[in-house]
Amino acid sequence: NPPYEGVFASFRRLRSITIQPGDEKKISMYAQRFYEYLGRCSSLTSIKIPEDIKEKSIFLKGHWFSSHNVFQTSIKLTGVHSWNDLIANDNQNNTCKKGLKKLDVLEEPSNEYLVKHLHYLPQKQKLVKNQLVDAKAILNHLQSHLKDNPEDIMDIPLLSRTDQLIASDELYINDLPAYKNAGKKNDKLEFCQNQFETLARSCGVVSLAGEITPNFDADNSKKSEGTKKSSWEDYLRSDCFKGAVLRLIYHDGKISRDEIEQASLDEILPSQIVLMDLLIIKNFIEDTWIFDDSQASIFFDTQSLILYLLNQNDYEDVVQIITEFITDKFGLTRDSLFLMIRILRDEFDY
Repeated sequence: NPPYEGVFASFRRLRSITIQPGDEKKISMYAQRFYEYLGRCSSLTSIKIPEDIKEKSIFLKGHWFSSHNVFQTSIKLTGVHSWNDLIANDNQNNTCKKGLKKLDVLEEPSNEYLVKHLHYLPQKQKLVKNQLVDAKAILNHLQSHLKDNPEDIMDIPLLSRTDQLIASDELYINDLPAYKNAGKKNDKLEFCQNQFETLARSCGVVSLAGEITPNFDADNSKKSEGTKKSSWEDYLRSDCFKGAVLRLIYHDGKISRDEIEQASLDEILPSQIVLMDLLIIKNFIEDTWIFDDSQASIFFDTQSLILYLLNQNDYEDVVQIITEFITDKFGLTRDSLFLMIRILRDEFDY
């Protein structure tokens, strides 16, 4: 075998040839011989091959490519190729494959490689067809390889529903039906595409359902006039009713006998019930307004302990709303819900 440097020099001369029509087959044959030579030399390791050789070493479809953009598996990505376009997948090409591996042809692109490729695409502008195909191919691969070096996928742009690549900290996950159905909402929010929701959650994209904070809109809500409700407030705060609720909580296994303290209910049961003709709830994520909910029938202010109820003009409905509120707060069963409804019906004779 000739010395390595002589072989590398010959290969550099091969690369310098101006390719004329009809030359591809002959150049491809010489390139294949070079790969086979590398594969036969057991003492020649990847680290001994100069980087300039690797940067322009793979001859495919009449062009020279860097070995770092060629992989053993196929991935449909602009500028990225598979060695399947170079060699037949049979045992006769094992020597050639060994040589290509020494040129650093990897099995598949790493997450880090794909993230860099993703950043090369246009950001914050609508992608054209081939760019969109590339972005989806990269994101699909990253989503299916989340366990492989997840630190490489922490801060990446994701596809929005407007087919733009946008930084993950500027996107939201639209997983809240109330937002979709709202008549008045923030239309300037950018949402990630549903198909990449798993990847988005891994990147820390904010979920509407998980981060929304409701606030009572006192300016636009309308209080019912002339409604007497002191009896409701008094009874809900009474020791009699709190004792009944505690027994249900204990019966459902939510607290132990030692934890039964009526005082603990004071922080959850409403201190006041206010009936509303119109109930508007403004929903925020931190300081960003998300949407207004004008369909709400109930809102509990945890600071003032005031329970705002949409006036149903039917005490049967009011009983249902109040009992469902208490049931949800304590995670009680449906059986406990029905028992609580019976208690309130008996008390107020509805």
